[in-house]
Amino acid sequence: MKGPALGLAAALALSASPAFAQFTYRPAGELVSGSGRGRPDMTSYAPGMRFPIESAPAYANSQVWGVGGNYGPSGSQCDARNRSYPWRDNYCESRSWDMPMCPSGTGHQGQDIRAANCQDNVHWSVAAATGRITNVGSYSVYLMTDDGTRYDYLHLRSVQVAVGARVVRGDRIGRVSNNFGGTATTIHLHFNIQRAVTGFGNVYAPTYGALVEAYQRLLSVTNPTDAGVAPRDVPVVIDVPRDVPRDIGFDVARDVPVDVARDVGADIPARVDVPRDVPRDLPLDVARDVPRDNGVDVPAARDLGPAPVDVGTDTGPEAVEDASADAGVEAPPVEEPGCGCRTQPPRTRRSGAWLMALAALGLRRRRGLSPGAPSPRR
Repeated sequence: MKGPALGLAAALALSASPAFAQFTYRPAGELVSGSGRGRPDMTSYAPGMRFPIESAPAYANSQVWGVGGNYGPSGSQCDARNRSYPWRDNYCESRSWDMPMCPSGTGHQGQDIRAANCQDNVHWSVAAATGRITNVGSYSVYLMTDDGTRYDYLHLRSVQVAVGARVVRGDRIGRVSNNFGGTATTIHLHFNIQRAVTGFGNVYAPTYGALVEAYQRLLSVTNPTDAGVAPRDVPVVIDVPRDVPRDIGFDVARDVPVDVARDVGADIPARVDVPRDVPRDLPLDVARDVPRDNGVDVPAARDLGPAPVDVGTDTGPEAVEDASADAGVEAPPVEEPGCGCRTQPPRTRRSGAWLMALAALGLRRRRGLSPGAPSPRR
């Protein structure tokens, strides 16, 4: 299987998995029939919070009125119906706790959430926001943020935090379990939001709206319909002004001139305005006839043999050659402009004869012979 076929197969496999199934939810306040009167309030009382279970999928619904619950259909708590969409609110479900924001004045304080499967002590709950741990009980953990909002986590095991610890949004708190002190419950996370609400004081606020928004962010889906259906695989849309460049993988402003090199991952030297008659790879105060450093040592003149040419009184090995061009002496090498190499001027027959005569003269002087004396035998 290659190319498009492989990609299509992978996409179908992902869409068939529970995590990528279409997320839907029932309206706020719509409880299971016979379980009490809910509050139809989709307000997010913790805007921007992190979903309290580390990874999707997760399922908000009733534990007591779900399959295998005390008042629900018979069966196992691991029944697939307990881990399927749509979500269902169970804030204000029938309980004896005082709840000023519930229609009956009493009810369930938060929302029950099941993790991806029925495994106990496996799935992590995480900090909904940055704050400090104020309580670690036998089965509960309280997290207080700087603005006074408190998040409650119930029925955990393998708790990772201690009282007084500072946690950051997304830090692990403990694992979802059925811990209820001396009595077991179903495997789920009970989650509360306690905060000040105008007209009610410091109370347990409805959790459903904030959880729906947080879960949508976890799934990277947005804009659920009024019927409670969240579209699948829709990216978060951010309103970016037209004159602000969108993320293209590197920082480049839109108004960069065409003739300015963009950052392509290599160091590009700054452009310098160099006069036309000055070589661009030399400092500005270097004349053009100075040989360039091309990394190779080139001799100043060709080797004429073991005896240096003697045209003056200095007959030492470091005598400087100073014959004129008119005498046929070879000129020093010159550099052709722009080629980066060294060349010799062409020789003539005349210059070659003079060079041989000068070489013979120097040899005789070194051996102490007069110009007309015969050479000694070896």
